[in-house]
Amino acid sequence: MSGVRVPDSPPNPIVAPEARLNGLRFAAAPLLKWAASALRGALSRRRHYLFLTPPFVHRQRPYSKRSGRLLEFHVRDATDLAVMAQIYRSEDYDLSRLGRWSDIEARYRGMSAEAPQPLILDCGANIGASARYFAEQFPLAKILALEPQADNFRLLARNCSGHAGIVPLQAAVASQDKRGALLDPGEGNWGFRVAEREGGEIELLSINSLLARGEGAPFIVKIDIEGFEAELFSRNLEWLDRFYVLIIELHDWMLPRQRSSQSFLRAIGALDRDFLYAGENVFSIANR
Repeated sequence: MSGVRVPDSPPNPIVAPEARLNGLRFAAAPLLKWAASALRGALSRRRHYLFLTPPFVHRQRPYSKRSGRLLEFHVRDATDLAVMAQIYRSEDYDLSRLGRWSDIEARYRGMSAEAPQPLILDCGANIGASARYFAEQFPLAKILALEPQADNFRLLARNCSGHAGIVPLQAAVASQDKRGALLDPGEGNWGFRVAEREGGEIELLSINSLLARGEGAPFIVKIDIEGFEAELFSRNLEWLDRFYVLIIELHDWMLPRQRSSQSFLRAIGALDRDFLYAGENVFSIANR
């Protein structure tokens, strides 16, 4: 997750636990905004989640109207809050809003009735909010959640602890198995980038090798890797049309004149798939 993401209202600084009493006075106006937003969410049929905790505490608890469950996430700062707002308030990965939802749902049900179970790859899983969202929407799926940055990964593992269907992997995705390094452009917890580097500190795994583990049958792949999609789609694309749904955020806006989306567009253009754009993401859905 990265860049010019703007949730419904600007994220507020999280107040340290020992400062919450003072923070409540400081956060009076944002607290009123949160209460009004929560009320609108409770009355709205379009919103599937209600935030039951104000935006200045470290433990966020969105309530799922779909499942009737109260979810819990640990967050660190305003960037993590913005991630939560993007996924559970704006619902960037809500496939039910798409015109192809009936096809997607039918494919999921058909796959769930067979073995192996549907597989979702969450490439660039950050703090685990997106993996948990997919687990809510597709509870019978197996989810591999890849996140290379150590602090993000620790929080991902904590937020996904106890969810047997989610497997956290501290790694990044690439066109082939190799090593890489993380770059910090100073955009916060959702802006780390990956670069190839022999002997680098992070593991780069190809989607082909992930599928070779036999964890499940390809269903959805979500890719938000801060421009490294240029490398991912450069070669070894046997996996691409095996996934019924592909969700990707492209980053030409972030990396001007680098043509970071070119290899993806070249690869996807030759396939029989729909190409939908909603919010920041492209949704590519197979026509078979």
